[in-house]
Amino acid sequence: MTGQPRVIKAETGKAISFDGKGDGLLVNTNPIAGARAFTIEGIFRPEAGGDFEQRWLHVQDDKIDDRALLEIRVTGNEWFLDTFIKSGENRLALLAEKFKHPVGRWYHVALVFDGLTMRHYVDGQEEMSGPLTIAPLGPGKTSLGVRMNHVSWFKGAIREVRFTQRALTPAEFLK
Repeated sequence: MTGQPRVIKAETGKAISFDGKGDGLLVNTNPIAGARAFTIEGIFRPEAGGDFEQRWLHVQDDKIDDRALLEIRVTGNEWFLDTFIKSGENRLALLAEKFKHPVGRWYHVALVFDGLTMRHYVDGQEEMSGPLTIAPLGPGKTSLGVRMNHVSWFKGAIREVRFTQRALTPAEFLK
């Protein structure tokens, strides 16, 4: 842990709040290690006043620079999703600039990789997709609220995160 992320009350339970300046959590595991297909999803609430680029979830291989990221870009009172997967020389970024959402409310977001295509969703609606071929990520770490190297701090709250080692459909997403 870095900084002082706080447990707060949310409408449906508890969440972890990040200040956008120095709060982050590091978990010494990669929940998608070895997966040929996977889904990373979460329920989170971005807030106004943070930096433009904010990484709220980062999974990275311990030995090489392979990774999966869920980031947001915040402009004023709106945000859009930016997802990224890298494995060796293969990589894909889905930067959803045309899909803006107001800050200050809870959203479900998902990054889905089925082995051939990477997709991302906000509240069950697919925003972007593209073809991608990767080798599975190896053992590693996961950070919440910040990039692994302590930049791109997230301002907001995360209520829930789930990793599944297969590609889920929107009907199977967290509610």
